[in-house]
Amino acid sequence: VNKSYTGASAEEIIFRKHFPTMLSVTMEDVAQLLKSNGRNHYVFDETGSGCRFWCQKVLGDLEEKGIIAPGSVEIFENAIQKASNKEPSRYPMPVRKGHFY
Repeated sequence: VNKSYTGASAEEIIFRKHFPTMLSVTMEDVAQLLKSNGRNHYVFDETGSGCRFWCQKVLGDLEEKGIIAPGSVEIFENAIQKASNKEPSRYPMPVRKGHFY
C-alpha cells in the first residue's frame, strides 16, 4: 500500500513515542521475537491501515518478554487516544486492524 503524504513534513506524518529497553537486546533478538510471534506476516485492512494495531501487538510482545517496561502498551494506547482527540481524522478510533496470517 502506498499512501501519499506530498507536502507533509516527517514530523507531520510520523507518530513518535519512546520506550527504553529494560534488558540488553540486539536487533537480532528483536527480529527473532517478532518472527517467532508471526509479526512478520501481517496484512493491512482494506483501506491500507492497521499500523497502529501492529505496533500495539509488537509492544505487547516486547513488554511480555520484559524488554520494555510494564505498562508500555497502555502508555502507547493512551498516547494514541490523546492524538485521536486532537486530530480524529488523522488518528481515527477505534484503531484499524489488519490481520496476521
